[in-house]
Amino acid sequence: MQMKQLAERLKISPVPGKDIAVSTNDVLDIASIIQNAQIAGLSPELAETLREQSASLAGNKELARYFNTIVSAVFTDTLSIDNCDLLPNRIGTLSQTEEYAFFALITLYAAPSRRAAFAAAGLPEDAADNAVKDVFIWMQHFYNNCRLAGLSGRILGWDVCVLNAYPLTLGRMQYILKKFHDPIYVYRNTATGQVLALAGDGEVFDRNGFANMEDAAADPQSWRASFKETADAVTGNPIHPCGRADKNPVTLDLAQWKLQFKQGDWTLDTHIPEGPDLKLDDCLESMTRALQFFREKNPDKEIKSFSCLSWLLDAQYEKILKPGSRIVAWMRQYYLFPIPESAADSLWRVFGEEGLKNGLANAPRNTSMQRNVAAFLEQGGILRSGGGFILPEDLAQYGNAPYRSTGK
Repeated sequence: MQMKQLAERLKISPVPGKDIAVSTNDVLDIASIIQNAQIAGLSPELAETLREQSASLAGNKELARYFNTIVSAVFTDTLSIDNCDLLPNRIGTLSQTEEYAFFALITLYAAPSRRAAFAAAGLPEDAADNAVKDVFIWMQHFYNNCRLAGLSGRILGWDVCVLNAYPLTLGRMQYILKKFHDPIYVYRNTATGQVLALAGDGEVFDRNGFANMEDAAADPQSWRASFKETADAVTGNPIHPCGRADKNPVTLDLAQWKLQFKQGDWTLDTHIPEGPDLKLDDCLESMTRALQFFREKNPDKEIKSFSCLSWLLDAQYEKILKPGSRIVAWMRQYYLFPIPESAADSLWRVFGEEGLKNGLANAPRNTSMQRNVAAFLEQGGILRSGGGFILPEDLAQYGNAPYRSTGK
């Protein structure tokens, strides 16, 4: 039997695009998976709840063959995300509770093997433990929100990637070495050290300088940026460090301004794991370590920036959250720039898996962030995702909001 045929029988969606042979192993060894996960650090509370929710899965031989096929494809001795497109978002023959448990078992299966796989790839000793902890954190997050032991389909693929070191967890943060995607040009004044970003040619912004496509499409005063370069100067629309583009163009004399990085240059794409508070010392330690590690592993790739796209990089949090917020302090270390993405993740991350199931009026108000964001939304506010970058040479000023002196 091939994967597509089995997926159709189990009502998997989406049906995998590639077809591979299905495992002949029709045993789903739930007890061993949970026991090994407990050895790796899964809490007794979650383990016991998962046992209860998984009990009905054990006798399903087709599901067991599907499970054994999937885990063998995505968790190999060689770290790779090539087969992540085999992962399901939905299994129609399972109840939602069973599905959540099944997704958790997929990730927990990998816990015992990660240390050897990471070591074989020449990765730091603690990186495998950090990857496994990420799974446990998301399971706890899910349990806190839904009182179920499992994972939702929206996080399954992410955690499988984390368990394959993509991203690699080094201390407080996670990193992927990749080409910078966003169409901006970043310059530094050689005399003053000031950093200034210019928007890419043709980028669309609303009247306030944000790039959310829904906002821009609905705004009759939306506008397009322009970028022109000659041998001696560049002219474009500046992006202020607080994350908005300016409709009034500026011209930079290339005798005084040096290009630092642009779209297509190598960057350390940075992700913020769910977990403890964002302490600046922890973040700086992680970034310093990541820069050294990735430079040593990839001497042929010049790393020109740290970059981050996140629901947390919404400059509005400076007004929404309380003074002294660690999120705000962390955000202010970045040079922010607008991105054309909605903030769908914001509501999920702030209010939880089912926090808005019964509408904003009934959303949880258990934390100051939940209370403040709810009040902001009730007053007609709109959250936005945002982007940010930090130049490696500016890590020496990390903690001092190095880009905020260059404009508002």
